[in-house]
Amino acid sequence: MGNVRADENPFRASALARLRYRMSGTAADGVVTRLRAVSWRGCIRGPEGTGKTTLLEDLEARLREAGLAIRWARLTLESSRAERAAAMADATALRPGECLLFDGGEVLGWWGWHRLIHAARRSGGGLVATTHRRCALPTVFTTRTDEALALALARELAGAHWGPALEAAARTAFRASGGNVREVFRAAYWHCAEKHLCGDDA
Repeated sequence: MGNVRADENPFRASALARLRYRMSGTAADGVVTRLRAVSWRGCIRGPEGTGKTTLLEDLEARLREAGLAIRWARLTLESSRAERAAAMADATALRPGECLLFDGGEVLGWWGWHRLIHAARRSGGGLVATTHRRCALPTVFTTRTDEALALALARELAGAHWGPALEAAARTAFRASGGNVREVFRAAYWHCAEKHLCGDDA
């Protein structure tokens, strides 16, 4: 059997997009309750690759059910000056009853956070941001992962392709990256791309 095609790789981007944050309904309701208590302005904090973005996406429906209109802004370290300015403009344009879901708060410095939070408060709108470290917003949830969970997620995605070699690649990536699940999936993707997906885990 030849190398697996990119569109058949069990760790391709479209497959990862279907993987959701593992949280019970009760726990998710608790996050919404904490957000309500802080006027819908709080942060989801955790190390890189622990599911902050996925959790923020999953909270959108619950925030809509709570009566909020949702806006999105996403930034990365590679975001241009224009993209950062647009994200700030979105915050400035918030209205009462709207909530900005801001993914990528770790790229902001002190002044950026000050402007973002001030804009949300002045408008009366909500602001839920993801960040790697503490910020001026109250933390409403901290994302964590562990090796057992990371391997379970990789096993779920791999399905029949799971075997000792793939497990070893995933375990090594988890430990080398300090627990970044995205790096686990990346290593598993390349393992599947480079190896024959056979029953004997060649």
